[in-house]
Parts: sequence; structure tokens; C-alpha cells
Amino acid sequence: MDYQAFTDTFTVPCCVMEVVKNPDGTCGKVTIHRSNAIYKEVMGPAYYDDMPYEELVPKDNKFEDFCFRAAHENRRMHAYVETRGLNTWTDQQLLPLEKKDETTGRCLFLFEFTREAETDRMAEVSRETAQAVICCCISLVRDENLKKSLDRVTSDICDIADALSCRIILIDHKKKKTETLSCCSVDEKGKRFSGYMNEVDYEIVSTWERMIGVSNDVILKNDRDMDEMAKRNPEWVNDMRAHGVKSLVLIPLKRGKTVIGYLYAINYNIAKTVEVKELIELLSFFLGMEISNHQLREELEYRNNHDTLTGVKSRAAMKRAMKKIEKQKPHQPFGLVNMDVNGLKTVNDSLGHDCGDRLILDSVAVMKECFGADSIYRVGGDEFLALVTDCTKEEFEEKMRRFNELKTDVTNASISAGCHWADETTDMQEAIRHADQVMYTDKQNYYRTHPDRRRS
Repeated sequence: MDYQAFTDTFTVPCCVMEVVKNPDGTCGKVTIHRSNAIYKEVMGPAYYDDMPYEELVPKDNKFEDFCFRAAHENRRMHAYVETRGLNTWTDQQLLPLEKKDETTGRCLFLFEFTREAETDRMAEVSRETAQAVICCCISLVRDENLKKSLDRVTSDICDIADALSCRIILIDHKKKKTETLSCCSVDEKGKRFSGYMNEVDYEIVSTWERMIGVSNDVILKNDRDMDEMAKRNPEWVNDMRAHGVKSLVLIPLKRGKTVIGYLYAINYNIAKTVEVKELIELLSFFLGMEISNHQLREELEYRNNHDTLTGVKSRAAMKRAMKKIEKQKPHQPFGLVNMDVNGLKTVNDSLGHDCGDRLILDSVAVMKECFGADSIYRVGGDEFLALVTDCTKEEFEEKMRRFNELKTDVTNASISAGCHWADETTDMQEAIRHADQVMYTDKQNYYRTHPDRRRS
């Protein structure tokens, strides 16, 4: 058959791929046999007939697997993937053609670029995969507990992929740390256990985005794939091999264009590579969105309940905590401490607000050490309140003794404070008035001995 004339009949970029089958039945050399003029124009002057495909584009195990299945298993293959290096999405079709001989198969490869993701192009998935994705998405929407729903997703992936482990991990480059959101590991009897999946550290995870490159995943099916990856990332491969990892499918989770984490399965059934890759790739879209939304909700909730400078709780959070105590009849005993940073205005005026912020942070560090971060609220610019519960009166008095020892060590200023222990009959407003009166007296004494730091 004249494959040159055949490819020239197409109006989209296309070529005929030749795929050699190794003696062990795995994919061998993959070459571009013939292509049409549009394909040659897209690929540029480096193209020539019968060239190894990796001379034209980066070597891709997933692409090789697709070519092998089309050329030797007579399967029509389809993929719609993000091509990050070109900032496009690529719709790929591979159609089986007649074999050259028993060891050399052929397939037709066609592709088309789109600037944005088009959902109708993603729709061509198996019924089994679609059903699994729908079930997982329903779980994500229905269950308010994100951890439980993610655990169900990783468990389902382990079942479908016949995998040893599946994990969802987040990465934070600013803090240089990773966080496991969900991890499912099973043995040959179906029992769950903790293994390799809990041992990957930031230094290794931070290399994964570079390993993905212009593709959108990493697929390692066997020792040959591991050897190829070892040329690029020996530390990662050595770590995997040390923990018995023989195969891997890894897909990034994104917030927009930013990688926020990864979804991956290890030691899966490589006979299901296409199906597993398809499942994990589709789930990554929904998981990325759901996790991003969850992070955004947590961030908004944190900002609503915490002071951005000091990290202690906000005035709004204080009001909610007080209302909760007031609703209890009788309420639990509590200790209340009103605190004010002395000399803040003088520092702001003479040294600048950066120094003033430093003074506040130093003061809050003393408060945290004595009362705990969860008990402290920022009421105003230099005003703070500690609401101490779950302790006895004696324990509260010991906290105050320690606080009075430390509060005068703050550079350039001190902290005025007044405290009150409230039993189950004491009204909240009464406790605040008592503490405020003591603090006012403490502040008067401070400015009497430090008149130069009095507010003007």
C-alpha cells in the first residue's frame, strides 16, 4: 500500500506509525513511517521518513502504549490531553492498519489542537470508566467530609486498577512540604496497610512536575520504563525501587495552571494501563477542582477567624466564643485576660510601622507561650484578650504568674494586663469589666513610670 498517498488524502495532520513488538511481547522501537504535508509543516524541518519518533518529540511511554495497542491489538485509541509545552489541548486518534509482518505493526495517527479544553472531546471513554468517574464525583458532591470522600476515591481506584496503593498528595513549594490527603494501600488478601505511600518527601515530589514535562502524566509499566526514567531522575527511581515499586501512573492536580498536588497509583495491573490512565486523568480534573474549592473555603474561614498579622483569632471569633459560653447554663468556669501593648504608638511614630508590627509579634509570642494560640484574640490594634477554658483556677493563676514574669521582657515596651477568674455564676460582661479595670490600673502605673512612652 502506498502510505504516502494514503496520508495525503487527510486534511488534518496525520502519519503512519510503525511499531515493533519485542520478543517478550512489549513495545519496542516506534518510528514515523510516512506523513502528510500538514504533519510535516507542524513538525518542522527536523522531520524525515522512517525516523524514531523520539527524535521529533519527547519520549512518552503513554504514547508508545497507545501506538502498540493500535498496531498490534487492533484497537482504536483516543486521547484528549493537555500539551503543556505548546499551551494547547491535543485530540489524538490512533487507528489500526494492516501489519507489515508478525513483529511490525502499523497504525494511523491523527491529531488536532484546541486552545481550550472542550468537554465533548473528553466524552469518548468506556462505559466502565464513565461509571466509575460518575460514582466518584457523586461521592465528592454528596459527602461534606472531604477526607471520607477522597478515601473512597482512592479505594475505588485501587479496586479498579488492581493497584497496591493509590494516593492523593498536595505540595506546598513556599513551605517546602507535602501533605497526604488520602492514601489507600492493600495487600494480596485485600487488607489495608501503610507502606511506601507515606514515605515520599518534598525533595522527591518537587521533581515530579519536571518529569511530566510537556505531557500531562507519568506512566511507568516495567523495568525498561524505570531505566529510562532513571536517566532523568535517578533519586526518585532508586527510592521507588527500594520500596518495591514496579509500575506507576501519576497525574498532576491543578488549580488553573498551577500544580497543587498529584494523584497516583503504584503496582497496578499494567494490562489495564489505558483504562487506568483514562480513569485517573478524568478524576484529576474533578479532584483538582474539589480540592481547590475546599482550600479556598478553608482560607476564607481562616481569614474570617484569624488576624492576618499575628495569626491569633479575630474579634469576630471572640464574639462567637463568648456567645457559646453565655448560652451554657450554667457555663463552664473560665479565665479572662485583657491585654494592651504599651508604647506601640511611640514605636510607630519614631521607628515606623514595621517596627510596630515587630513589637506586636513579640508581644503576641509571650501571650501564646503562656495562654496558647487558640485562646488569644486580637480585639483592636494593640488590644488583645485571652479566653482560657478547660483549666482550674489554680492553673489559670499559674499561667498569669508566668505571663507577668515574661511580659516585661518585650523590647521597647511592655504589656499591660488585667485578669479575672469567672466561676459558673459569673456574667461574661462582668468578667470583662473586672479584667478591664485591673488592666487600666496596670497601664496607668506603666505610663507613670514611663511618661516618654505615653500616647499623644
